[in-house]
Amino acid sequence: MFRIGSVECTEFSQICKSAGITEYPSYKVYPPTPIPVVSIESDVSKVVDTDKLKKEAYRFIGNRVIDITAINLDTFLNDNPGKPKLLLFTDKKATPIVYRALSTYFDVSIILIGYN
Repeated sequence: MFRIGSVECTEFSQICKSAGITEYPSYKVYPPTPIPVVSIESDVSKVVDTDKLKKEAYRFIGNRVIDITAINLDTFLNDNPGKPKLLLFTDKKATPIVYRALSTYFDVSIILIGYN
């Protein structure tokens, strides 16, 4: 999951200056260290490109999802019986981003079963 903050650059100009912000809106993704900060530029029309923003930010979401097959299902379900587990039955190969984020944030194993 992400923590999202907003800086009003008129009132807090020093923060924006130290981040190298000269145009608005501007975005920076601060991934876990030691990965460098990523700047996301907006286009000349100043329209927020949420797809571009999500794509850049999603690169840094961890993934603790385990692909389940007939071979490892019983082992997974019986391993560490005190730990909660979530099974996602899907026909998609890629895990939805919200499940990837939850798998990392809550330290819960999320499983994919039955995808093609």
